[in-house]
Amino acid sequence: MGIVTQTVGQQKYIGMQKDLEYKIDLIKEAKLNLTMSMTELVNVGTDLDPSNPMVKQLQARKEKLHQLEKKLDMQLQMYETQLQIVQQNMSSLR
Repeated sequence: MGIVTQTVGQQKYIGMQKDLEYKIDLIKEAKLNLTMSMTELVNVGTDLDPSNPMVKQLQARKEKLHQLEKKLDMQLQMYETQLQIVQQNMSSLR
């Protein structure tokens, strides 16, 4: 009975590990896309006259993207911490 319980526990942790790794990959991809968007905004802004009202709009969008990046960083850190815990639990089952 102990081996069955151990195997079920390992399978549970493997599923959790795969789920967290997938979420981490999605966040990293989102951050990459976000960085590209921010770079595009900077490039567009350099072509405009500083007195143009569009510059303020671009700056506001850039700030929103920066806030989103911070949220993604926090979420990424949370998932990476959870992944470490799952991996520690998996190693304790072996």
